[in-house]
Amino acid sequence: MTNTRSEINEYQRVKLTVISGPDVGLMRRFVARQCLGVGRGARNDLILSDGYVSNTHGELCFEDGGLVYRDLRSRHGTLVRVGEESVQLKDASAAQHIFVNDGAEIQVGRTLMRVEFEKIHVRDSGDMLGGGGPPISRPNRGADIDDYVDDTSEVKIKEWAETSPSVSTEMAKNFGGGARVGGPRLGSSNARPVARGPRETMITTAMPGVQTIPQNLARNDDSLAILFRLAGELNSQTQLDDILRLIVDAIFDAFDAANFFAITLADEPEDIAAAEPFLTRVRGKLPGKKDKEQGPLLSKSILRQVVESRESVLFVRDSLGDNISQSILDAQITACLCAPLQGQHSLLGIMQVDTRGMGGLFSKADLDLFSVFASNVAFALERAQLSDNIVEIFESFVAASVNAIEARDPTTAGHSQRVADYTVEFAETVNEVQAGVLAEVHMDRRELKELRYAALLHDFGKIAVPESVLGKEKRLAPDHLVLLAQRFETVKTLHYQRLIRGHFGKQQDALSAAHFQELEARYARDCAKIDQDLAFIMRVAEAPFLEDAQIERIKQIGARHYIGVDGKRCPLLTPFEVENLCIRRGTLNPEQWESMRSHARRSEQYLEQIPWGKELKKVPCIAGAHHEKLDGSGYPNGLVGPDILPQVRMLTIADIFDALTAADRPYRKAATADGAVRVLRMEAEDNKLDKDLVEVFALRVVPKLNLSGR
Repeated sequence: MTNTRSEINEYQRVKLTVISGPDVGLMRRFVARQCLGVGRGARNDLILSDGYVSNTHGELCFEDGGLVYRDLRSRHGTLVRVGEESVQLKDASAAQHIFVNDGAEIQVGRTLMRVEFEKIHVRDSGDMLGGGGPPISRPNRGADIDDYVDDTSEVKIKEWAETSPSVSTEMAKNFGGGARVGGPRLGSSNARPVARGPRETMITTAMPGVQTIPQNLARNDDSLAILFRLAGELNSQTQLDDILRLIVDAIFDAFDAANFFAITLADEPEDIAAAEPFLTRVRGKLPGKKDKEQGPLLSKSILRQVVESRESVLFVRDSLGDNISQSILDAQITACLCAPLQGQHSLLGIMQVDTRGMGGLFSKADLDLFSVFASNVAFALERAQLSDNIVEIFESFVAASVNAIEARDPTTAGHSQRVADYTVEFAETVNEVQAGVLAEVHMDRRELKELRYAALLHDFGKIAVPESVLGKEKRLAPDHLVLLAQRFETVKTLHYQRLIRGHFGKQQDALSAAHFQELEARYARDCAKIDQDLAFIMRVAEAPFLEDAQIERIKQIGARHYIGVDGKRCPLLTPFEVENLCIRRGTLNPEQWESMRSHARRSEQYLEQIPWGKELKKVPCIAGAHHEKLDGSGYPNGLVGPDILPQVRMLTIADIFDALTAADRPYRKAATADGAVRVLRMEAEDNKLDKDLVEVFALRVVPKLNLSGR
């Protein structure tokens, strides 16, 4: 078949390009009869990495001869700018759409995209490229048209070539006359009357779902700059105090006439009108009020109106004549903007800004701007609440982990919490040091939180230490000492029997009274010796430290034997017993000590499996290094001075101090605070602890600690 070149017709296609945000430069093209999906999910055509974009956020489609952007009930909505008008699509209950034209900008999350129309040339419906080759099937929704166009920009798909040539005309017709939201064009009034209270009249506008920034507001560069600046700043904040500070600053910057601002929150919408304000701020001094005098803050009727209608309200006192409530007169409210803080599933509260005792008024444009502010504030507050919930859950997890660890070793109950308290107090005190080498050490709120978690979980690795090691209070376990005492009693019994048999084995006559007394005296002396050795062993088993003479005596006892019931020689102490009873310091033998020391490395390994995020990423390494010493004698990695973080040095000092002063260790008497400080200073002199930090801890932290009842 001869492949003849056909006449070229005009054809419209659309290019969507990311011009700002995490995926800047990303681009997709598509043509009529297609839709292009936008979102984070893998099934979208334009896949974004922006964390504030929903999985299926929105789509661009050709409909009714025009190009439509549809928000698919996304979590944070979409802001669409068409010419000088902007529309926010945000409705969790229903998809919303708007016709867009060439040059329109679409913002989803932190990502800004631009729509551009392009003309391409396609063949007539009679032929395809490549002669008699098989037709190429139409791509799935949103496939990049560049994959189906050759170097001469000729489309290889017959179905595309059959597209009506009137598409461009229809698109131009729809795109040229302004944007439409869900059918009607943007700019048409969507206000509806609101029931008036018996004593007050409201000037109100409905803002259900679609938040509109009208043309006159779009020209107000200062107001929009403040709005977009606030939106950007709120995106990076999760702390409620920081969020509220940003909101107050932005509100007073955007509304020059305002001198009073309030936010009212409640768990249930019906409680909002009666609730006390969660936050109030005053610019300057309220009229007629002394510095500390409180007057009526809010108008309950205005709050009820907003709660019931879920719409923003503009109140102007002069429009009411004499029909004004006493609370408004007392507060000298001249004008008021009040907007609902609508969360994803419920009404969070109300936000309002007033002019009190001033001549300034608010306009309809101010109401629209304030409504958009409220939308951003509601999102930020809900996210902060979610963040607080996550933190609360995580705090509960940490507390449960600490309890689980300490439940395995009741003798150290409360140790982790005390060490965390001491360490944070220590770090805050170091922040106050203004001179010397420590003046350069400063930890912000994030680092203090990081240090607190590390201190709470520094013994997390003990969960893998055997209980026989973790709870070993004496050199030999209590049940082992019971068996040892029974063995010594058996030795005494066997010794008595051997004495009696020894007599009758040598002579057949009866045992005389004198001879019997002699045997009894000998037996008593031997038993006293055995009892003395046993008592000595019991003392050694729980002594914190052994002298050379004590170790030598244990070895001598272990070298003695007795004759068992089977006639064989048996050692008075087994090699295992001698090894453990000869431990010079503490209760653990070398093998058990290595098992215990492994908890530091395990703490780091286990904590590394938790997604701490960027802000808390050092928690595992701080927790795992709390037994490191400046001279390299510590464990698990034998780090030396420069490699040990200041946070670790503080945690180590606090950990040692609590271990020395803890009153819940049955195997050792608690040291006094002064005694513990002496130990810390000796360790510092031996270059094991940081001298400067030890002095700050001893002189400025220890006096603050409440050690009563310890």
